Amino acid sequence: MKDKEERIKQPIIKLEVNVAEVGSVLEAFAKNRLHALETFTSDIRQSVSHTINQLLHAEMSLFLGANEQQDNKRNGYRMREYALKGLGTLQLRFPRDRAGKFESIVLPTSERIDPRLRSDLALLHLAGLSNRTLALMSNRLLGIEVSKDTVSSSLATIQPAAEAWLTRPLTEKYWALYVDGTNFKIQRRGSTEKEPTLVVLGINENGYRSVLAIEPGTKDNAECWRTVFAELKRRGLDVEAVRVGIMDGLPGLERVFVEEFPKAVTARCWVHASRNALAKPKFQG
Repeated sequence: MKDKEERIKQPIIKLEVNVAEVGSVLEAFAKNRLHALETFTSDIRQSVSHTINQLLHAEMSLFLGANEQQDNKRNGYRMREYALKGLGTLQLRFPRDRAGKFESIVLPTSERIDPRLRSDLALLHLAGLSNRTLALMSNRLLGIEVSKDTVSSSLATIQPAAEAWLTRPLTEKYWALYVDGTNFKIQRRGSTEKEPTLVVLGINENGYRSVLAIEPGTKDNAECWRTVFAELKRRGLDVEAVRVGIMDGLPGLERVFVEEFPKAVTARCWVHASRNALAKPKFQG
């Protein structure tokens, strides 16, 4: 078993440096470093393409070697582009079989972009870059050219992880909760709209802050907050551990908070209090 694990750890690709040509390579870098880097990257890209082609060829051989594929044979190749993270677009020879039953586990038939790149696109999009901007900059940022639709669809790659994180069990004890509402920009049918969102941050016993809830809802509606608090408790939030709730002066919110967390007191957020005070008209005596 140990020998098998050691074999798995062995690298698939091994790059070697030709010592005799080091001088010419260094000279190329000295003359035009950017061009030399591009050439270097291109050589690596070709090596990776060659390795993946060999892997696909071997995968097809194993597939055709199965008993149920005795009457099946190879049927040439089709050229296919694949965008690999860190290297950009690769040109690959994807093997075909006569029966059309071969399904690669290395590169699924419908996949054209490395899933890690899709996650990167989604994160850049969430960071504020629009579909159009990402489509225009994708070649520079990621080494591939993508469409606006590809950027939009990339969000689906991180949705399960995001949903799992937002509904995760709350096993730690939080002695303080920050309660506030905000607006996030949401794209719908080509337009950008602001969607009201309720946010709860918790401070644990070690002083670390964590986002506990991000739920759609109107912050001026106290009953919407009650629903958020109920969901936090359903996920395991220790009600007894909560000692203080920090919030703005929304009518009814303090009452709802104390009802849901009976051992806690409420405190006014200094930021909100300062903003409200500064917004008052000034009178001269």
